[in-house]
Amino acid sequence: MEAIKMKHVVTLTLAPFLLLAACGYKPAPKPPGYDSVTTTQADGIPPILSQEQLEQLDQDQLRQRINQLQTTLKNTHGNRGVSDILTSQLQAARGRMDVIQSD
Repeated sequence: MEAIKMKHVVTLTLAPFLLLAACGYKPAPKPPGYDSVTTTQADGIPPILSQEQLEQLDQDQLRQRINQLQTTLKNTHGNRGVSDILTSQLQAARGRMDVIQSD
C-alpha cells in the first residue's frame, strides 16, 4: 500500500515539469537593449562618476546629469547612505558646471 502511495506522490510531483517540457515552454524574450543597460541605470540611479569622468562631460551632459541626480535625490525617501552619495555627486557636478560656465 505504501509503494502505491509513493508512486502517486512521485507522479504528481513530476507531472507539472513534464507538462511544461511537453508544451515547449520558453521564457519571455528580453526587450531590445536589455543587456546593454546596467542594473543601476534600469533602476533610474545615475552611475557614480570619478572626478576624471566628470571632467569629460560637456555642458549638456552635465545639465542632464544634474537633473538626474536631483530627481533621484528627491526619491531616496530618507535613505541616508544613498542620499549622501547623490549629494556629493550633485555638488561635484554643479562645481564642474560652474567651471565650464566661467570659461
